[in-house]
Amino acid sequence: MVGEPTTYTKAWFDAWPAASDATPLLNEARAIKTPQELERMRIANEIAAAAMEHVKANLRPGMAESQAAALWLGHVHGEGTARNDVDLALGFSLVWSGPGIRTFTATGDRPVQENEPTLFEIWVCADGYWCDHTKNVCPGELEPRYDELLGQLLAVYGRAVEHLRPGAELA
Repeated sequence: MVGEPTTYTKAWFDAWPAASDATPLLNEARAIKTPQELERMRIANEIAAAAMEHVKANLRPGMAESQAAALWLGHVHGEGTARNDVDLALGFSLVWSGPGIRTFTATGDRPVQENEPTLFEIWVCADGYWCDHTKNVCPGELEPRYDELLGQLLAVYGRAVEHLRPGAELA
């Protein structure tokens, strides 16, 4: 994934042969959230949603995917940080449009497509608390072939849900 840290190497782990893996303990501790942490997470989500509404109102066919990303990022930082309950809001985004959709690759300068989905992989950090979303927005009317695709995806999902039962084979 673009912008994500790489996996630690074997040499990194070998540097501390007597160390114990504290991951299970850390995961257990991180699962417990205080009311203050929950509120921070809610705020990060509110900022992400407001920025997507801003994009929805201002996204235009022909603008570069990178400009669409900047539109969202600018709203997160400018309006999110301007809130009275936030000291600092920052975003990270990956954006692709129409046939340019290639998840987890760098955002490029391809044009936003009219009547095609524009996919936003977005993260907001508000005072150290993160939210992570995947959103689609379409400038214009979504082409009918996407309704057909949605029907196919929902059919697969429905079959998967029907299959779920205790002891069901997953292979």
